Amino acid sequence: MDERSLRVLEYNKVRDMLENCVCCQLGRERAKALLPRTELAAIREMQNETSEARAALDAGKQIPLGGIRDIRSPVHRASMGAMLTCDELLDVLSTLSASRRLKKHLAGLGENYPILSDLAGGIDVPETLERAIEGTISDSGEVLDSASPALRSIRSRIRSLNNRVRDTLDSIIRSSQWGKILQDQVVSIRNGRFVVPVRAEMRSQASGIVHDQSGSGATLFIEPMAVVELNNEIRTAVAQEEAEVERILLELSGRVGAAGDRLDITLASLGRVDFIMARGKLSQQMDASRPQLNAQGYTSLIGARHPLLRGNVVPIDPYLGRDFTTLVITGPNTGGKTVTLKTLGLLTLMAQAGLHIPAEPGSEVAVFDQVFADIGDEQSIEQSLSTFSSHLTHIVEILQQVDRGCLVLLDELGAGTDPQEGAGLAMAILEHLHRTGARTAATTHYSELKVFAHTTAGLSNASVEFDVQTLAPTFRLSIGVPGSSNAFAIAERLGLDGSILARARSLVGVGGQRMEAMISNLKQEHERASTARSDAESLRARYLSLKDKYEAQSNRLAAERAEVLHKARAEAESVVAEARREAEAIIRRLRAAQAEQAAQMTRFTAADEEIRLARQDLEAVRELTRELMPTDDAQGTQDVRETDGQESAETRPGDEVEIIALGQRGRVLEMTGAGEFVVGIGLMRVNVNRESLRKLRSSGGDDNRDRTGSGSSGVTHMELERARTIQTEMDLRGMRVDEALEAVDKYLDDAVLSGIPRARIVHGKGTGALREAVRDQLRQDRRVAAQRSGEAGEGGDGVTVVSFQK
Repeated sequence: MDERSLRVLEYNKVRDMLENCVCCQLGRERAKALLPRTELAAIREMQNETSEARAALDAGKQIPLGGIRDIRSPVHRASMGAMLTCDELLDVLSTLSASRRLKKHLAGLGENYPILSDLAGGIDVPETLERAIEGTISDSGEVLDSASPALRSIRSRIRSLNNRVRDTLDSIIRSSQWGKILQDQVVSIRNGRFVVPVRAEMRSQASGIVHDQSGSGATLFIEPMAVVELNNEIRTAVAQEEAEVERILLELSGRVGAAGDRLDITLASLGRVDFIMARGKLSQQMDASRPQLNAQGYTSLIGARHPLLRGNVVPIDPYLGRDFTTLVITGPNTGGKTVTLKTLGLLTLMAQAGLHIPAEPGSEVAVFDQVFADIGDEQSIEQSLSTFSSHLTHIVEILQQVDRGCLVLLDELGAGTDPQEGAGLAMAILEHLHRTGARTAATTHYSELKVFAHTTAGLSNASVEFDVQTLAPTFRLSIGVPGSSNAFAIAERLGLDGSILARARSLVGVGGQRMEAMISNLKQEHERASTARSDAESLRARYLSLKDKYEAQSNRLAAERAEVLHKARAEAESVVAEARREAEAIIRRLRAAQAEQAAQMTRFTAADEEIRLARQDLEAVRELTRELMPTDDAQGTQDVRETDGQESAETRPGDEVEIIALGQRGRVLEMTGAGEFVVGIGLMRVNVNRESLRKLRSSGGDDNRDRTGSGSSGVTHMELERARTIQTEMDLRGMRVDEALEAVDKYLDDAVLSGIPRARIVHGKGTGALREAVRDQLRQDRRVAAQRSGEAGEGGDGVTVVSFQK
């Protein structure tokens, strides 16, 4: 399109309005680059997109376009091996999340929005990349501790070192040696190292390294020698942290680069969706409609409004290209002639750019190869061009390029020079444009052009109306009627002397009077024709309204039917799926019950076999003992009998006893209450009352125990040894979490075997990480009956007191 014509028709202002409707830079670039097209099929496709976007907005479907960032540059750099910053990765994450939401929304729009629904297929979201960035970068743009085990460990060490340095410095600034030389008892950081403020005159008494001084020089910031090595460790750890962060960012950037092709396609689709929805929003803001398009050069606008005018705009109905190809518009100044030209040209450009136009439905616009406009005063002092010369220069350029596929708009044709010569020149130009087949609209004040348009085939007059009573233009356009100057009527209305008016009329001559009479007759005929046309338009509008109403009802019923079928199908599928899940769950439970029953039968069979074999072994041992050691057996029997007569009240920890009901021997571990004991049988601990026990040997019979040598007594002896040697307190301070948890597990084994009822685990307060890890393990351990924080005299929150299962 001709650049000058785009400028004078103010197409760029409409494009600015479109830019204000986009949501992201991707759509803004498309809006800024939008130009009218000349291919009818491409224009219709763009009009379809705009219409679908408008329909979605009218239906209240808000397309989620928030969060989209222009990440083309970061993606390109990442594909070249560059490292992206945290902020750039957050932009990538925001775009990926927005893309996922938009894709889901577009895919769910349904068959009524096929264009928007199809655009969902072009949005490819690498969800693994989205989760990776989300799990690595915080909302504030920092790499999270959880990004890698190494980073977590390094940062934990840095925090520990910082705490140690601060503790050391706190003790220093409170000491008497440093207290008298400090400017203030505070800890500062200079050059990444912890320092204290020392009075300059006391420098010789401070052992440390000077890192900075105050502006006045009265204070030196000194790093005490006691923390130099700790500060060195902090700097080393910080360097390790920076290296690990860089490694993580490089890894994430590499994954962004690897997905570069997919992201480029997605970004292009996002920009297109934003651009289409912006055109729909602009249509809604202008209360615009989709024009009908043709390639036959016919334009008919109904109720057209200039999109840049505000307030109470009077709509016009210009048409051109069917009964006539050239329109000559006349009328008074400020009556709306130039606005008519600009409306006709600008709405044509908008339609060819795929935009809806501010006109009533049913308006038709021709698709032109070029739109030429010579509107406005562009006289140039630098080029020594008058208004007439500047207009004529541009008209010459137009005439050199014009053909039948062009729309030509000429304002005040032939003005700025001698009226007779200007009129002749204007008629010759219009005649030439008419012969080329171009569609032309021109404004003029020349009466000769009115006659020329009225008497030449293919040309037509038009006028902008003027209200003589109010002396104001009405801005209504009347096609087929030339405009009158209304000079005599206005002069009479304003009170000009009648004799002067009569003389003026006589000077105009008979030709002029006949012209005015002809114009008056044409106006009357036009008014009658306009009335008839208005009636026809009313009937047509009623027909279109009824047609749209019935089509809408039909579409609504079809949509409701489709929705009912869809819901019924979905509910049926849901019922079938639920029934299938319930059936599968029942089958799983039955199989599990069968497997459990079979396992129990297997265990019972194995247990019966073990008992049978154990009884056979026991009987064989007893038989062998009677054959080989009859004397000892008798003595043992005598020992048992001797203990039978003893009072059970003499039973105490360490005594060897027999549990009468079980026929098992064991050793008393502790007395839990009046008449109740805890007896150890091998690795088992059994609570037994006094009446169920028979004492075999007292705790003093060490020689007898040694000679007996039974396995259960040996184990019980080991438990008693543990009970005497195990500590009831365990100190974990200084251990790493994994070391501490392993030590706690071993300690719980020993504590339970030793039979102690409770123990104290000292983990310190610190950051709380070790305390929470230990308490979490204790909560999950079946050996632990309860746990609590230490009381004030037990160590407070730095200690956990554990009670064991009995």
